[in-house]
Amino acid sequence: MRTNKATVAACKSICDKDAQCKAIVFHKWGVMMKKDGVQEGKEGTSGADFLTFVKVRKPQWKEHKNTNIGGADDYKGCDLAMGKDVRTDSDKVAACKQTCEKDVKCKAIVFHKWGVMMKKAVGAMDKEGKSGADFLTFTKMTPFMA
Repeated sequence: MRTNKATVAACKSICDKDAQCKAIVFHKWGVMMKKDGVQEGKEGTSGADFLTFVKVRKPQWKEHKNTNIGGADDYKGCDLAMGKDVRTDSDKVAACKQTCEKDVKCKAIVFHKWGVMMKKAVGAMDKEGKSGADFLTFTKMTPFMA
């Protein structure tokens, strides 16, 4: 189980959707989701008989300059920047990212000259193509530390 990447990913996904789940421990007898006794911010550990992933409270972001995510993945706009170009306003960018962080359905956020669009999925990314120029995209990274 510990070496099956699909099983590990599926368990992480289940834990991510459960607000009470703080960590996942894989061992030779199976998998355990931990709700208590987890030190937040402590790096995951692994040993001969176990592998632990600790949920990170605040998502990490990956920046994609000059990249757009297709419209089929649109979720909703950021109320703080409706119809406004805020790409150079670091406070507004941070506030919109924080709004996305609080919404489990939001997987990415795209900033462009017409405003901000939160995305429900990270589908086709158009880098420097017909719709990617001048776009600033951030994708949420996994909520776990290994």
